Amino acid sequence: MLFRYKIIIEEVFFVAFIECKFKSKYTGGETDIIVILPVANGKELFSGKEIYDFEGKFKTLYLFHGLEDDQSSWIRYTNVEHYAKNKNIALVIPRVETSFYTDMAYGHQYFTFVSEELPKFVRAIFPLSDKREDNFVAGMSMGGYGALKLALSKPKEFSAVASFSGSPDMIHELENQQIETNADILFHDFGRPEDARNSENDLLYILKNLKERNEDIPKIYQFCGDRDFLYKNNQMFKKYAESLGVDVEYEECVGGHEWRLWNLWIKKFIDIIG
Repeated sequence: MLFRYKIIIEEVFFVAFIECKFKSKYTGGETDIIVILPVANGKELFSGKEIYDFEGKFKTLYLFHGLEDDQSSWIRYTNVEHYAKNKNIALVIPRVETSFYTDMAYGHQYFTFVSEELPKFVRAIFPLSDKREDNFVAGMSMGGYGALKLALSKPKEFSAVASFSGSPDMIHELENQQIETNADILFHDFGRPEDARNSENDLLYILKNLKERNEDIPKIYQFCGDRDFLYKNNQMFKKYAESLGVDVEYEECVGGHEWRLWNLWIKKFIDIIG
């Protein structure tokens, strides 16, 4: 596996901002990720101490972007660097194009990338914990679906997950053609709607199986604006989870599908897991 990276020590937030490009076995070539590590604060920089001799490994938040975004969007549109630094949490932000974090029906294996290859890669290079209680995943819009899918598919690896304006019942959207403008993308990602229900891409099916097997389900946090076009979808998932006896921390507020809300909610989630 080939990679290159650069490190920028940002004076304002005192984080190591690391952009990585490496050859992925599953995404069809070179892929991009951002890794952000909390490092020394201002006082520590001038203390004479060895500030990069990490005694332990960082809690890690895998952060997923939306359909029209990339790995830089969370950094450009929110203060997530600052929030994570304050709680001593590392961030890992992959780029997955428009894959919906799936092993695409007609394309590359992005779910295998984020669920297997990515954690192995970043833990081999950076001081990141592999303990369940130290690993979390969150995402907005398409990334909210991807975050839930990863946490529920790998419940022994993640202790909490947050979906911000996600589409947790993505199969319902497919079956009812709710997202017509992206029909070609969704077909390449999921295939035919009739094949997607009760599959590895059906979060309701995954959640039901976890409950039936009495597995330890990651703590679910769900956020959505009351004017979001995915509001009803979020309500459906919440009610279904509750019908199974799965506890969901749900929050809604006035607003739509917007970064203003995602900036507020990512801070709240980081404060919880920190």
